[in-house]
Amino acid sequence: MASEIYVRPFAYIQLNPVISDEIISQLINESTARLEQITNNTEIPNIRALNTRGFQGLKDISLFPPSNLQNATSRFLSGIAGSMRAPLRKRFLEICCINGVFISDFMSVVRCALLPADLKRLTDDENQFGEKELRKFIYALYQDPVEAQEWFKERKYSANIAVEALTAVVNDYAQRFEQLARFLLYEPWFDNTSIVDFLTAYWGKEFGFRDVSLDIVPLGFPDAYYRVSWAHRIGELFQAHNSEGSELLSGLSLKAATALTAGLHAALNVEIDEKEVKYRVISWDYLKGLGFFRPENCAQIDACTPILEIVEVLAHELTHHVYHSLTDTSFFMYENALCYINSPCLNEGFAEYHTQLCLEELFKDYPELDYFRLVRRFLLHGEDHEDPHVSGAALMNSGDGCKFEPDDLYADMHELHKPPDFKIESVQITPGFRLSLEPERGQIAANIIGMEIPGAEFIQAILHDCTSRFASLYKLNVTTRISRIQIHENLRNNK
Repeated sequence: MASEIYVRPFAYIQLNPVISDEIISQLINESTARLEQITNNTEIPNIRALNTRGFQGLKDISLFPPSNLQNATSRFLSGIAGSMRAPLRKRFLEICCINGVFISDFMSVVRCALLPADLKRLTDDENQFGEKELRKFIYALYQDPVEAQEWFKERKYSANIAVEALTAVVNDYAQRFEQLARFLLYEPWFDNTSIVDFLTAYWGKEFGFRDVSLDIVPLGFPDAYYRVSWAHRIGELFQAHNSEGSELLSGLSLKAATALTAGLHAALNVEIDEKEVKYRVISWDYLKGLGFFRPENCAQIDACTPILEIVEVLAHELTHHVYHSLTDTSFFMYENALCYINSPCLNEGFAEYHTQLCLEELFKDYPELDYFRLVRRFLLHGEDHEDPHVSGAALMNSGDGCKFEPDDLYADMHELHKPPDFKIESVQITPGFRLSLEPERGQIAANIIGMEIPGAEFIQAILHDCTSRFASLYKLNVTTRISRIQIHENLRNNK
């Protein structure tokens, strides 16, 4: 008899506090003073002089840094090398020093690796391939070498310099960046202390920061991310419909679960009258980007992230690891649906707030390492006042009663003079699938024998349960702000 199982609907609910403009303005004013202090003491350019904003602004500063920012990077690397013990210093210099010159970014490696004549031919006036264009091409080579090389050939630059040589330089920098990131994260380079040591002293050993893997990968943007693993919850996505299904699920591996859901495609068209909450029925493909099918927690960073940003941004991402560990209870079951509450504002604010406190002593000695945290804040605020990095940091810094201690993430929030209201901003939910599984040539063939599309009433019930849980647990005000959800007729026909 075939095994029958049910793949539960999964509801991904985004909930955020409502932050006043006054609180955000207070954060920006405080950050302005801090940034001016850093730029006055380190000769790094003030963000106000760069005439840029948003994510594009962050990318521009990363890929086209002002010369004094490059000089500050070299001075920082040289300075910490001088304070290291001999064996550690030797390894450090092998990573970030080429022919006696400290690297400042990928262009410094290019200049050290390429012959001056080749570099001149690559950027001469006839080709109109200036340094900015060259930097764009190098970043493209790192992201997708095949596509970048095709573009290069179309522009007829291959006659002047072998693209393969430039690709080798890019790969060399990516390797050096990875070694440097691991060194700064794990080695005791500051007062016999590593960044992981700072995090462990601040949070405790139970969070196992050394168990979080570090991946250096092209992300399409010079930045970093924390990728949480929910592999321990993979079994909650499935329900057996017969004894054969129970037997199959009892030994279900992560690899098998991934294969089982690979064919469940249902990108459905849904609209909502009021845009305060965006409700979408989504494909299971979307879940591949969430943590169910990821075997381990990991921090990812793009190799073209500025070197001065490595320390702060990796500490920030590992603080997300703490947040996700503390909020694992954000999962709940409503009838046959698995639900998860996420608050980007609290998540990012938590990381901003605690990274600053955790690395406070380090920032006193090396204020340039705090530069990009503040730059991100200004640029993102300039494009979107409700960006979660900005609004979250504003909330965390908004009062003495809001400390967000590790043992109870939200316990202090209701003690604020005016605790924030929360609203549900978006809901995304997958359909439920009934599957029949039969052995076929040594593998399991899965056939869809039924699909259930969650309707408006069901979504409303989930949100009511979600808000009740959140408000009861944290003594906070939560509103759903939904008036009516419509599902197109063609979806009803698919039930």
